[in-house]
Amino acid sequence: MNTNQSFQAPRPPVGMTDPTPTPPWGMPQQSPYAGPPPAPPKPWWERDGIVAKLLAVAGVGITLIGVVMLLVMAVTAGLLGPQLRVGGGALLSVGLVGAAAWINQRDGGRIGAIALSATGFAGLYLCVLAATSFYGWIPPVAGLVAAAVVAAAGVGLAMAWRSQPLACLLTLGAGLLAPALTETQLSLLAFLLLLQAAGCVPEFGRNWAWLSLARSAPIAIALAVIVVDGPTPLLWFEALAVTAGLVALLSGMATARRPLEALTGASYFLVSLPVAFSFGILDRPAAPIVATAFVVVTVVAMLTQRPIGSGTGVFATVVASVAVFGAGHQAVTEGWYGVLFASLGLGVIVGGRQVRCLHAIFAGCASAFVGLVWTVVRSGELMTSPVAAWQTAIGAAVTAVTCVVLVEIAHRRMSPDNAVIGAVAGTIGAVVSVSLAEFAVGAAIAGRPGFAAAHPAVTVTWALAGAAALALSLRSSQRAAWLACGLTGVGLALVKLFVHDLSGLSGFTRAIAFLLVGLLLLASGAGYARALAKIGRQQQPLSPQPFGPAPMGR
Repeated sequence: MNTNQSFQAPRPPVGMTDPTPTPPWGMPQQSPYAGPPPAPPKPWWERDGIVAKLLAVAGVGITLIGVVMLLVMAVTAGLLGPQLRVGGGALLSVGLVGAAAWINQRDGGRIGAIALSATGFAGLYLCVLAATSFYGWIPPVAGLVAAAVVAAAGVGLAMAWRSQPLACLLTLGAGLLAPALTETQLSLLAFLLLLQAAGCVPEFGRNWAWLSLARSAPIAIALAVIVVDGPTPLLWFEALAVTAGLVALLSGMATARRPLEALTGASYFLVSLPVAFSFGILDRPAAPIVATAFVVVTVVAMLTQRPIGSGTGVFATVVASVAVFGAGHQAVTEGWYGVLFASLGLGVIVGGRQVRCLHAIFAGCASAFVGLVWTVVRSGELMTSPVAAWQTAIGAAVTAVTCVVLVEIAHRRMSPDNAVIGAVAGTIGAVVSVSLAEFAVGAAIAGRPGFAAAHPAVTVTWALAGAAALALSLRSSQRAAWLACGLTGVGLALVKLFVHDLSGLSGFTRAIAFLLVGLLLLASGAGYARALAKIGRQQQPLSPQPFGPAPMGR
């Protein structure tokens, strides 16, 4: 018999584990093991191969400079003929790409391979440029085709290596080389449009957001240069420009749920902004038609595509607004600018409400405010020109509708903090706009007597706006803000009633103003009191009922 077996502890039953030993009472318990301490952060020069990347970038630049120096020396000394220089450069470039493919198969050779391949493709671009523009051996169309083949081969290699920087460099290189290979603006824009559309394939296939900027920047720069320095754009220019803008817009909508959606939206903005500005320098018959088509397609795309990214939504709203104003600048005279800005703000606010974009709503408010200021400035001509009076009336009416829509959005869709700002701004803007519209309509119909007769209507409008704000205070979570807004409106109506209307209006008109405001205040006070009483009854807790039978009376 083994004596050690008598001292062994009995094993627990099957399916049970040993209980965790509990230290005696009064002894400190051991804390659980927290694991090894976190490793210290790496210095910046050891993160993601930053040193190797810096050396690679420097090597690419220095190598290209050295090649150019050799070519210049050869040309100066007359050592090599043009055919030998271009052919040797092409062979050297192909050799660099082949060496990059070999290095990429080795451990740690990815960065060096990308640098060598970028150098090789840059050399091929220079060879195409020399054969087309310098020596004229091949026509410009063939040069564009050769540049496109080089870019396609490079981007295909970048997709195989999963290298977004290489794809961006090659796309930018093809775009920046295009002006030297083309003879007309039409061929340049057509090539850049094809480059922009073809870049969508690797961008969507590999989810490369930065490639959207690389494929959009060349055509955006070309459009901006043509609009600023070139002659009046023709219809073919507008057709290509609008197509480029729509390609960028659809690309931005396709990446609505991706992390870097704002980059695609910025690409759309870069391409479409010169397009929108070009509508302002077109001839009058063409500008409104082309701008309307562009805006309609943009709005339809925004309304049908859900969800739409916030960046793309904001940029699309700004571009559509600039396009509308550019076309309206050609279609209307200066007196209608207030109506134009107000209508633009209304459309932007409604569009922002549909896509639930707060930035678009703020942009619409800014446009409506500019329209209101312009209308107020132009209101000095009410007494001298009926046309100016009607322009002021229409602009103020559109601004009032815009402010009412803003109040509705603030009441139903905004956060509590933004709701207060939106509601107060919308209420003030609506009151001012309606008052201005009433004055303008009176002046347009009857001149100075009509302007004077509009004063009672303005006073009643202020009181009515205050009563409406008081009614909304009973239904909104921001009760204090609406209450202050309502009392302010009623107070302003009373001040105007006693300061201006009492002494400035005739007897009958003054009596009507006092009567209407008084009845409105009576009705508002009675309704407000009943609503408060109803709310109090709903919030009052029920009194507890005693248990047992009720006592019998004697």
